[in-house]
Amino acid sequence: MGLMDGHAENLPTPSRPPYEPPLDIIELSKDAPPLKHRLTMRLWRFPVPLSEYHSYIAGSVDLGGLTPRLPVTLPFEPERTTLARLRIPIEVVNVDGMLRRTSLFQELLAVMLELKNPHEYPPARALSYRFGVWPTDDYETFDPGTTPKIIPRDAEEDLVSTWITDPLAMDLILVPQTQIDRADACTLIRAAGDEDGAETEDVLTR
Repeated sequence: MGLMDGHAENLPTPSRPPYEPPLDIIELSKDAPPLKHRLTMRLWRFPVPLSEYHSYIAGSVDLGGLTPRLPVTLPFEPERTTLARLRIPIEVVNVDGMLRRTSLFQELLAVMLELKNPHEYPPARALSYRFGVWPTDDYETFDPGTTPKIIPRDAEEDLVSTWITDPLAMDLILVPQTQIDRADACTLIRAAGDEDGAETEDVLTR
């Protein structure tokens, strides 16, 4: 009996299962979890001394530090979403079956392109970011001496809930790699001739 007789039961059995899209694409296409399972984010980079800007534009530039909450939230499931998995919705979005850069990631790349690279990371790492958590429960008081606690790279396989224990009160901090030294700490970048870092600290607190 031929293939064109209309009887599906007589069609040959495929030698391999039909193609299935990668799991990540399938998950990105799903509806977002309930609002209580959404994560808020902020961006942090070292405060920049006003002396680096011209006086006429200093009032309109971003001087760094911790930003307000970003206008983007991330859906997550406390029992199964890892920190590494969060990089997918931060960086890509599924549009009609095609993965594209998100607006958030495009803006994050633009910020990273403008930052200095004092620790001399290679270009690929200089345009990367890390996750962190704020060491206090006060996100609004400006204190240039406070820096995020960086989550180790090998801990990104941990569940989000391991580090963000209260997603309604805590934010995930995005930190450009250039703002982190090779010991995974956010250290003040010393000014020229400032061996002890005292002048740098003084500039940032004035």
